[in-house]
Amino acid sequence: RSKEYAELTDLVSKFRQYQQAVSDLEAAQQLLKDPDQELRALAEEEVKQAKIEIEALEEALQIALLPK
Repeated sequence: RSKEYAELTDLVSKFRQYQQAVSDLEAAQQLLKDPDQELRALAEEEVKQAKIEIEALEEALQIALLPK
């Protein structure tokens, strides 16, 4: 029982990280429309990082959801 709970806790944690990364990506994409060039440059970097994080989390979630 505790092993199943631990696995589910890990899965939920990864999913929450995924949701946060998607939210961060959306916020950064909104900043890309800002007239301030410095802010846009920062947003571009945030978009890149968020996409990398989302990709890694998607892979981790897919692995975590595989039958054991």
